[in-house]
Amino acid sequence: MTKEEIGIVQRVFEKLEPRILEASELFYENLFRYHPNLRPLFKGNKEAQHQKFAQVLLVLIKSLDDQEGIKRELAQLGKKHVGYGVQNIHYDTVGAILLSTIKELLREDYTEEVDAAFISLYNFISTNMVGH
Repeated sequence: MTKEEIGIVQRVFEKLEPRILEASELFYENLFRYHPNLRPLFKGNKEAQHQKFAQVLLVLIKSLDDQEGIKRELAQLGKKHVGYGVQNIHYDTVGAILLSTIKELLREDYTEEVDAAFISLYNFISTNMVGH
């Protein structure tokens, strides 16, 4: 990710941070609405899952200036996800739902520039998680 993309993501995410748990809940709601076949991959307490996802996203976005450190963390996260049954093909699905959820929450603040920055962010995340 470029410094400009990181800046855009971090600025925009400041608007979402107070609503991060709502964003996480909406993400899972959208994911399971459009892809109910993925529900079995998510075992356990759903509220705990929402909070964990929100926390990981917050830490990741606030740490984007240390991309090398994040790459190591994402590789470890990718290994865990393989153990949960996540396949490489799932990353495209999850990415599309995540981007549409962010767009839904930001509404008019979701510009082409924001879209491009968040696509770059998700590509960074998925590239470093896949295959580990």
